[in-house]
Amino acid sequence: MPAAALCAHLASDELRELAIPEECVLEAFHGPALALPRCRDCGRPALLELVDASPERASRLYSLAGLEPRDAELFLRNTRHGSCDLARRARELQALLACAGPRERLLAIDPATRQVLRAAARPAGLLLPTGPWRERRLGAREARAFDGGAPET
Repeated sequence: MPAAALCAHLASDELRELAIPEECVLEAFHGPALALPRCRDCGRPALLELVDASPERASRLYSLAGLEPRDAELFLRNTRHGSCDLARRARELQALLACAGPRERLLAIDPATRQVLRAAARPAGLLLPTGPWRERRLGAREARAFDGGAPET
């Protein structure tokens, strides 16, 4: 089965807005940290993950990965009703993350307006931090690559 991919609209360098309904913000930290935005044109969902919210940056960096509509809907349906099993949401979230395609795009988003300031394909060879977003911080080398500078070798 091929990996989930972003629609052409969300994969565009011209992307300037993301539709993120409040019920699709899965985790927040002064704005979305993990969310399921939908394409304004075709409605296809994606997975938006905070990569770097360093205080020295004016914008927040996110990755964007494709997600099959059925996977997003199943997660939202299963978590909407809650559960007496306190570990269930964490398991549902891990299942959703496993269903997402590769992190294809990097976005710089203004935290105040949620406007996309820059959208670009993930540079070849750029390794993004993994693990919970609270523990991530993009290294100086990786940040320069996204900000338009050449990564140091």
